[in-house]
Amino acid sequence: MGYADALDLVGKNQRQRKVREIRQDTREQDAVTSNLLTGMGYTIDRHAMLIG
Repeated sequence: MGYADALDLVGKNQRQRKVREIRQDTREQDAVTSNLLTGMGYTIDRHAMLIG
């Protein structure tokens, strides 16, 4: 464990890998949402939404 890990400034290591689910409106362009989310540091994992 390095010096930066030992400091763990404001709990950064704990927050880093949280899974957050975002439901996307299909009327919105995929490219816009992808660019915004990846720019903010999110990893995009697409799944089909079950309807019915």
